[in-house]
Amino acid sequence: MKRKWFGVASSVLHKHFQTWQASGLFEKIMKIMVKFYKQRRKIKWKWQDIDSKSCPSPLGGTQTGKNPTDRGKKGAKLHLLVDKRGARLAVHVTGANEHDKWSADDLIISVVVP
Repeated sequence: MKRKWFGVASSVLHKHFQTWQASGLFEKIMKIMVKFYKQRRKIKWKWQDIDSKSCPSPLGGTQTGKNPTDRGKKGAKLHLLVDKRGARLAVHVTGANEHDKWSADDLIISVVVP
């Protein structure tokens, strides 16, 4: 039996997620959120932080990597760049085996406001 979320099978949710990801929907939402935050709260540029979170991705395909902390299972790593208040300024996803320092450039380049 497939696990259900909100009354929908997880495989259906995953299919929709992949479609939305490929269409750039999440990137558009991120840009709108950062621009809104910049206008309303003013980004605190003097201090930023980069952190990451590893998560299992058994259906992730070629963009996953062997997770060194989870017995080499397929996984992904979400890298975040935040300002002083913790507002997300950029998000970058890699395989779980990529070190955080290699994603710093991608995070900084993908900040959507000058």
